[in-house]
Amino acid sequence: MNSVFLDSSVLVAAAASLEGASALILGWCREGKIAGYVSADVLGEAKKNVALKLPSSAIARLDGLVEKSQLALAPDPTPERVKVCEQIIHAKDAPILAAALQCPADMIVTFDKRHFFTKEVVAFVAPKIIMIPGDYVKKVMRGRHT
Repeated sequence: MNSVFLDSSVLVAAAASLEGASALILGWCREGKIAGYVSADVLGEAKKNVALKLPSSAIARLDGLVEKSQLALAPDPTPERVKVCEQIIHAKDAPILAAALQCPADMIVTFDKRHFFTKEVVAFVAPKIIMIPGDYVKKVMRGRHT
């Protein structure tokens, strides 16, 4: 089964629009077609960003999506692992990257191209693959038709 670690940007996008790739990925998690993982930091950041950027109704939508999607909570990363990740990625993203590396997900799905798609980060997380939601959806759909 495909498994993904979802960054907060994916959760925020799903709360903003139930028709995009992010919402589709959460739907697949809900249906048990893929396994989804998040961290406590991801959930906290998603809630903060939804509260700041979206209408108040989106907070309840986010909570419902997270609850129904059966997302597994990745273990909190050790301070040592976070410190290593701080050498590779922007400090605010280090706990998220560290959690993604600790969980069994094959992919890391995020919209954060600026910090997650650098050569250093891509090489550091290998063999895990980092993708934006739309590319992940295309990959899964191609796999169903080959």
